[in-house]
Amino acid sequence: MIDRRTVLKTITAIPLLAVAGGIGAAMLTGDTQRGDSVAVFGCGGVGDAAILGAKLAGASIIVAVDLDAFDGKGAGLDSLRTAFDAEHERLFSFLLSNEQELVTVRATVTGPRPDVATPSLALGGADASAARIGITPVWVDGGHVDASVFDRSLLLAGNVVEGPAVVVEMDSTTLVLPGHAATVHPSGSLLIRPVEG
Repeated sequence: MIDRRTVLKTITAIPLLAVAGGIGAAMLTGDTQRGDSVAVFGCGGVGDAAILGAKLAGASIIVAVDLDAFDGKGAGLDSLRTAFDAEHERLFSFLLSNEQELVTVRATVTGPRPDVATPSLALGGADASAARIGITPVWVDGGHVDASVFDRSLLLAGNVVEGPAVVVEMDSTTLVLPGHAATVHPSGSLLIRPVEG
């Protein structure tokens, strides 16, 4: 059986995550408990937050290792292990002889931001009948009612779908309840509101 005190939890904090992400990585994802030994890879603002989270959770030993050790040239985990061993020896004047266990690793890859245009539907009037493809019964308020079925890909900006209605598309179905209407926004979103009056 492995003694919990000999397992070194490893928390990787990546820059650009919120401070809450660093604290959450230590306390929730890493499940740090009182008396645990923790290594935090990444010593920026988020890494500092992960150190704080480990401390708040009661970790007894916290070792921070800079991510520069991960060189991206194939050394990978061996370079992290070497950097951890060097920092552990610097802090405590000895190396652990037992095998190290990597518990949690997170990575974020960034690249050039693609130029994505905001979708904009063609303008149409309030009449959505061109997108109506059928009728189906739906169960509402304790009974069946007939609901018009609309193909979302045929809806135009400004169309109004009055409930009861079902708007269908490849990966979702939207129910518009009786007494409500869905107005199609130029971006394609359905803005569902109660009908006044």
